[in-house]
Amino acid sequence: MPERNGFDLLASFEARGVHPFVIFVTAYAEYAVEAFGVEAVDYLLKPFDDERFAKAIARARSLLVKERGAGEESSNTGASTERPLATRLRDRLLVNDGGRVLFVPAREIEMVQAAGKHVKIFVNGHCYLARQALRDVEARLDNSHFVRVHRSTIINVEQITELHPLFHGDYEIVLKRGTRVTLSRRFRGRILPFLVGPWPT
Repeated sequence: MPERNGFDLLASFEARGVHPFVIFVTAYAEYAVEAFGVEAVDYLLKPFDDERFAKAIARARSLLVKERGAGEESSNTGASTERPLATRLRDRLLVNDGGRVLFVPAREIEMVQAAGKHVKIFVNGHCYLARQALRDVEARLDNSHFVRVHRSTIINVEQITELHPLFHGDYEIVLKRGTRVTLSRRFRGRILPFLVGPWPT
């Protein structure tokens, strides 16, 4: 595309209220973070084989079928059929893993921590590094499952196994893998909706 790129094209679609499902095909891994920002369905790095391409197409078809199903349901109830792209694809995150770009189901994320200009995303015992602000990742995660417990930490509440009081109103959270993180007094109110019964003392 002369004088523009794929991101420019998507911006023009967005300005017209059009939200297509997009698969990026490129030889450059460094654009993966930008693809993260525009909610790409997949990000194929050259070279790739037919199997990898087929998986990307299958993912796009699956999302399209889900959207059409939601649209038909909304039509039956008289509701709008259009959903924001961020809502449609909120159940996964894109991470760069040594030149590969992986799409990680959000439900498998255990914890996200700030690390300078990056974030560490912990998934099934693995740690992925992404150049992204913690607040931007927080905005993409479903707040009915993920909660900020510290200025540098977001956790999946389904991973919590124990909660212990510390000093000065802070608490220690123990996750399923035994990881221990601090629940800061400043963020304690955010976890209240997930707590049944009184605070441990």
